[in-house]
Amino acid sequence: MALSEAMTVAIRLHQTPVIIRQLRRASLPRDVVNLLEIAAGDPRALADATATTALPPEKLQQVAGFFVEQILFHHRSDSYRILGVQPDAGRAEIARTLRLLMKWVHPDGTHA
Repeated sequence: MALSEAMTVAIRLHQTPVIIRQLRRASLPRDVVNLLEIAAGDPRALADATATTALPPEKLQQVAGFFVEQILFHHRSDSYRILGVQPDAGRAEIARTLRLLMKWVHPDGTHA
């Protein structure tokens, strides 16, 4: 399986933080949900990303979390961007990303 565009961008950001301003101005990749699955510790998403990148799951979660914190949760982000969706997203997609974000930030979740 190929690595999602969002995870590819997140890895690049983690390796080269100087691109943070550029990414904050850019549109979100359409597949941010995959990145949120990784951040939230979804076993299938982590296994796929680990197989593709050879990075350990903990590192992938750290990379995905850094993207969420720096790009989605930036203080100038609008509500859609904070949720990791496009403005034309449907209710089901918004609900899914919200659940993933809640799992990520929950004290019993995977976010450290």
